[in-house]
Amino acid sequence: MLAYLILRRFFPGVWWFCYLAGALAIAHTADRHFLWIGQLNQPGFIFWTLLACLLLVDSFRARRLRFALALTVGACLAEVLSLYSYEAQLPLMILFPAFLIWLPQGRVKSRPALLSGWYVLILLYARETVLSYAKGEGSYQQSMLHENLSSWTYLKELFLLAKVSLSFWDWTSSSEVEAPLVGRLVLGMVGSLVVVAGLRFALGDTWTRWGEDRPGQLLAALKAGAAGLVSSILVFAAMASAESRYRVLMLPGIGASIFMAGLAGLAAIHGPKRLGRWPAFLAVAGVIGFGINFGIGHGAVHFSRWEYHRQTMATLLKAIPALRPGTLLVVANVPDLDPFHYSKYWFDFTVRLAYPLNRVAGVYVYHDGTTPPNLKLRLDDTRWEWTETCPPSFFTGASVENSVIYEVNADGGRVVDEIPAFFHASVEAQRLYHPHERILPQASPIARTRYYPERSSWTLLSVIRPAPAH
Repeated sequence: MLAYLILRRFFPGVWWFCYLAGALAIAHTADRHFLWIGQLNQPGFIFWTLLACLLLVDSFRARRLRFALALTVGACLAEVLSLYSYEAQLPLMILFPAFLIWLPQGRVKSRPALLSGWYVLILLYARETVLSYAKGEGSYQQSMLHENLSSWTYLKELFLLAKVSLSFWDWTSSSEVEAPLVGRLVLGMVGSLVVVAGLRFALGDTWTRWGEDRPGQLLAALKAGAAGLVSSILVFAAMASAESRYRVLMLPGIGASIFMAGLAGLAAIHGPKRLGRWPAFLAVAGVIGFGINFGIGHGAVHFSRWEYHRQTMATLLKAIPALRPGTLLVVANVPDLDPFHYSKYWFDFTVRLAYPLNRVAGVYVYHDGTTPPNLKLRLDDTRWEWTETCPPSFFTGASVENSVIYEVNADGGRVVDEIPAFFHASVEAQRLYHPHERILPQASPIARTRYYPERSSWTLLSVIRPAPAH
């Protein structure tokens, strides 16, 4: 909706193009983390980015200076919320004011003054970010970058991300789980029909509401979409996850949608006049159907992984309903099909969610004694010590007497009464280890609602329930 409103300000003469671009942006599902709750921050920062841009546009269109100033303040507040949620949109926010030249002439003449606050905030944020990176290695952002990023690799990733953003036929999910094809196709067709019905309702009984041919506006929109797409992937192309299509294609989806809608619009106005805009609209509706189809596929993958994770945690909570504050939970013998997303970072958040409002931490090891990639764990005499290449836990060390070891097995799992042999525990460590003294009997109602299998839940994805990932 925000993308549609912004486009309507810029291109009022081709409202149907704005409608197409907005619908495409909703159904752009190239990113394989689409519908994964772990990427909830992505729609969040995109919302604040679009809101900031919309308010900035409206400040330029305001009739009176006091309204323009109020809208600029709102734009700057949304800009701060956006930038301090994520950093990948920074090039887009630097570029966006250049698009304002396409706006119809506003009433307020102090346009440079209105932009000063926008760019001052960007400069302050950029300075803070540079100083943070200059302090040395070890930040979460640095851990996400390519280890050996060359100019050629960067350009190749830029091209790949732009190509995938536009290749709607290739938004598939290469995964071990697929939603039923019939369910995906039906919902994709329903989504396409809803978009068509929306346009038909807007048109009413007359074709004249299409408006005049505006190739100049559509060409400008095409250029804006291309610029928005490229500026949205400049940061993502430097990430190690770029090639895997994880969390790098949500923001570029907006620019890609504008570009595709502009391309379809130009093709339509140069096509047979008797057909009007309908060929372009139906083509875009088809792309939307593809997007819904593949988006449901992505969601089914994450839904299946969540079920596997939830079942694992429900079993753990039955053995360990609650923990005393300051307890370290060590999960051992985790299978190769990792229910904790192959990350100590995500597992630590899982422990916090399972034992809410409690100062606890969690680490885990696989069945062969190895740890996930971002964790180094050791038992140093009578203390657990670990280092992690991700945001830190509540604490990064704990006495053996403040720990509980849970071992996964074929029957689910159990609390072990002795420290497993592969930790090479000392006699003193074994003497101090008393796990049941750290366990409390009553599970949190929040945890029960989140994880226990007897809870009732219904989602759209449960209608097309995929096979379990394990």
